[in-house]
Amino acid sequence: MELAHFHIFRLQVADKNFYNSNNNNNNKKKKNLQTTRCLFQQLKDLVEVVVRELVSTQHSISDDELLRAKTQLQSMLLMNLESRPIVFEDVGRQVLANGHRRTPHYYYDMIG
Repeated sequence: MELAHFHIFRLQVADKNFYNSNNNNNNKKKKNLQTTRCLFQQLKDLVEVVVRELVSTQHSISDDELLRAKTQLQSMLLMNLESRPIVFEDVGRQVLANGHRRTPHYYYDMIG
């Protein structure tokens, strides 16, 4: 929480220095400051949700959830490889990292 206040303070100082040379932008300064505060509040809420979800994964994950996650990962893998530039990038990355390329079906089977 204090880190967010520190960043808001830094932005206030930066805005003040910038807008002192342009007095006609006072409304813009206030709007930017309000938006910044809103974004920090949303960031705080986001962190709380992410932490809560991570803590909830300490407990067992149901078989249905695991199956759904595996299916989603398999479909994302195959959909991403439908684009030719992404296939070329994948080939290059695998050859540089491993010295050879594995087919998408290898990874599909490893997930499943």
